[in-house]
Amino acid sequence: MKILLLSDIPPCENLTAGLVLSALVRFVPKESICFYIVSNPIIDIKLNPEFANIPMMVETKPNENWNFLPQRRGLNKLSRLITFAGEKVNEQFVVSKRVKDAIEFGKSQNVDRVWAVLQGQTTIRMAEAVAKGLEVPLHTHVWDPFSWWADAHALDRVTKNRVQKQFNKAIKASQFVATASKPMAELYHSEFGVNSVPVIASHPIELAKSPVTELTNDEGILIGMAGQFYASKEWECLIKMLECSNWRLNNKKVKLIVLGPQKPPGEYLDTNVKYLGWKDQKDAAYILSLCDILYCPYPFDKKLKEVSTFSFPSKFVLYLAAGRPIVFHGPDYASPTKYIADKHCGVVVGSLLPTTLYNTLENLINDRMLYSNCAQKAQEAFINDFTLNSLRECFARFIGCAELVGDLEYNQHYLSSEDSKFKEIEHRIANRKYSSFSYVAHNKLILAKEYIFKTREWLRKKVVSRMPPFKRFYLEIDYYNQEVKRLNKIIMFQNGKVSGKPELLIITQSKLWIDGLGDEFDRTKYIIILSESNSIECLIRKCLLIDYDISTVYFDSNISLDIETLKNEFGKIGKKIGIIFDSNNNLESFMKKKAHVDIEYLVKK
Repeated sequence: MKILLLSDIPPCENLTAGLVLSALVRFVPKESICFYIVSNPIIDIKLNPEFANIPMMVETKPNENWNFLPQRRGLNKLSRLITFAGEKVNEQFVVSKRVKDAIEFGKSQNVDRVWAVLQGQTTIRMAEAVAKGLEVPLHTHVWDPFSWWADAHALDRVTKNRVQKQFNKAIKASQFVATASKPMAELYHSEFGVNSVPVIASHPIELAKSPVTELTNDEGILIGMAGQFYASKEWECLIKMLECSNWRLNNKKVKLIVLGPQKPPGEYLDTNVKYLGWKDQKDAAYILSLCDILYCPYPFDKKLKEVSTFSFPSKFVLYLAAGRPIVFHGPDYASPTKYIADKHCGVVVGSLLPTTLYNTLENLINDRMLYSNCAQKAQEAFINDFTLNSLRECFARFIGCAELVGDLEYNQHYLSSEDSKFKEIEHRIANRKYSSFSYVAHNKLILAKEYIFKTREWLRKKVVSRMPPFKRFYLEIDYYNQEVKRLNKIIMFQNGKVSGKPELLIITQSKLWIDGLGDEFDRTKYIIILSESNSIECLIRKCLLIDYDISTVYFDSNISLDIETLKNEFGKIGKKIGIIFDSNNNLESFMKKKAHVDIEYLVKK
């Protein structure tokens, strides 16, 4: 067996699709796979040494996103014409060359099947042509319905219909199809008569956290969310609901903990929405397990009905592994809604009304039996459906090979990052954008668009606003805009009850240590948390629940927990740690025993 993986993203650790492909490629025996990647030059791809010893060709794909063109009424017809012409050129010249290159590469590797990820116009156009050119079976992999991709990338109607036909043709020509969900697999089987199996993002069973069957007994509630913000209206509904309730549920303050590649949209205080950035799967599962409720929004928009019905969010699987109750905020026809109804691993909010969302959350918090059952069923669902063993079985059916490797052989494709071959591939991936005409042209257009916008603003402020007929009109507009911004800041300031940011956050396990601070110690400049618990999870929760964003957490030197462990665990939420000593002698004595790297030291005066 020798597989040619045709994809727009290689197996990697910094992109969601790359993570899923990484898990699947680990199952493939050594020297049984090669990559032909046609990637977006704008996307940053971090090559994983684990897969660097696999033969690969990495090429840039032509521009597939036409959102940079004006879409407003009056100019959208011109934009559609440009899109149509651009796509025609891409198909005739760029894609045809990529097809020839992929066929030559596949022949040189003696492949006997093509595994094509149908994501974007380029791979959709290439898939069937490459398989025919190599005279081997085609196995197609679908993340999302093409209709969603076409609308998100502003394709014109003619191109959208033509590529959709090519998509359908590739599915029909497939020996087997891997789908994003069970409903999608059933659809393709009934509509196209092809063998299909859901291949959904899964994780090692070790990632599963023990289900927490009751709310943590402290002063707040943490609601966790991971992933991208494609369901923006649903997210706005959550924010609006929390603002209306003054960021409280069941008389407890609420903090949102967000993990992902992009900062959450909207207006809010950073002290209420704590964005921790992108985390690897292990750290993400750990942080989510510290939360009380996990929030999964999915679009109600009728234009995205096909996506909601047939796709399955990868964050949902991670939520199941975290062992916490899931609140799914999406329509009743969505695939996760059906899964929750079958597995009883969460609750569904089928409305965009903030009151409905609030009532569901409050009911979940107050109903101990419901909360406990959801947490337990979540872990059961993960173990039964989304471990690597389940994924291996589905992938074996899809790719047509039962001889897949086990856990102990996962590093078979490894190539050291110090190897010259690795550095060469890494350099080629990093610099591919500069050899791409579409990337250069796209950047030029973006710069031109920014220049036109700045010029228009300059003309408005310096020329038009000074003309007598318009002067008063623009003065009033500017005044009201500034007043709205000022009032919004006041409202957010009052809701957040912010009275000035403290200088330090200190955690101690000793009340005597606090009493020994003395009257000269200005406690308004510090937040002091007294915690007798030795649980690091408890300390991290307390840190996340405070009303301030403080980058360094200080501990008194008598704390019984291991310093390196504290540094590693608090590092997962983006916090540095420091130690406060009673005297210089204590500090010197501590440093003689062991000097810790990246830890700050203070002496109490």
